[in-house]
Amino acid sequence: MDVAALGGPTRAGLLAWAAALALCDRLWKPEENEALLRIGERLEVPRSELASLAAAAQRGDLEATLPEGPEQARAWLRILIDLAASDGALAAEERALLHSLAAQSGVGADELEQWIARSVETL
Repeated sequence: MDVAALGGPTRAGLLAWAAALALCDRLWKPEENEALLRIGERLEVPRSELASLAAAAQRGDLEATLPEGPEQARAWLRILIDLAASDGALAAEERALLHSLAAQSGVGADELEQWIARSVETL
């Protein structure tokens, strides 16, 4: 998927933003790490960049480009949903991460589930 063509961040930037939001609770959970690695693989981010991102997140010194406002955050979240659903199903870890990111972006659980359902239907 060409994320840049969608007007969003770079591939690694999108992952860094997702990781930064996942770290808002100051915990780097294995489930979040697994979900981000899967999404990173779908984005074709090199393993070395994925490893650097995970290491920075675990050290607490992750630098991420943030969306410029709520609308851009919602757009980036929809990109992540499409990526996570690209294999036709969401793993429990992916769904949990998306719910966490949505809540931090001001998107309600019901709205997120509608977006997920639409994304899975279009596959």
